Amino acid sequence: MLFGRRKARASVRTAAWHAQVCLALYAPFSMTANTGDQTWHPDTVVGASVEHSEHVGELLESLVLDLASDNDLTALALQAAQPTIGLAHLRPNWVAYCDQRALPQDDDQWRAMAREWPSPETVNQWPHCERARSLTQDLTQRLAELHTALVAACGSDITATPRARMGATAA
Repeated sequence: MLFGRRKARASVRTAAWHAQVCLALYAPFSMTANTGDQTWHPDTVVGASVEHSEHVGELLESLVLDLASDNDLTALALQAAQPTIGLAHLRPNWVAYCDQRALPQDDDQWRAMAREWPSPETVNQWPHCERARSLTQDLTQRLAELHTALVAACGSDITATPRARMGATAA
């Protein structure tokens, strides 16, 4: 039975590590939400949240499927899925809105970057801005809670600087 417990713990750690990597890629702003870090402009966060909502949704679904239903991470992932679904429903409108604002010479990569890193004016003039902002704030808080639990389950924070992981303070 001991082998089964070790395998289950390893599986949870693997799922937590994978989730941390995906959050670092698709929702990096969520990892600093509880620290007071103001690196991310709030309107840029809205654009990135809408643009990556499908990726974040897939991550959360994968995490839920990888874990037992009684795992605390499962409940946190399901809670984070609620605003993610709302943002994913707004994404087609966001894509169309940003495409209307694009220049004719802008290629697909340029358009994708403009959706992910929009100017504040672009976000604020979007008719669904307030709904997306509300969902983004909810998602950011829920992902920050999930990130804290992932760090505990994984045993390390992959987003921490090497000095922070060792417990060193800034000079």
